[in-house]
Amino acid sequence: MSKNTTATNATSLPLPSFGNPEQKQGPKIETIEVGPFRLKGVKVDTDQYTPEEFTEMVAWAKDNGAYVSEDKGLFSWKDIAKRDWFLLRWS
Repeated sequence: MSKNTTATNATSLPLPSFGNPEQKQGPKIETIEVGPFRLKGVKVDTDQYTPEEFTEMVAWAKDNGAYVSEDKGLFSWKDIAKRDWFLLRWS
């Protein structure tokens, strides 16, 4: 009894593209630690939001106990859960 040793060439189909591939993938928000006490925070790429969206983001963060440095796009919280809520809301 002989084994079948014939190999077949596998072909891969291209992945489906959704939308414009040159379009940005989404807002850029990165998690960071802020200040000497290493508070949990985020740095936001403000260029990816309209001024109205950024103003709403700042208001939401301040209402939820964040320290906000608007000119740098930095937000920080004493509570990591509030930072996570920010990430869920704005990313």
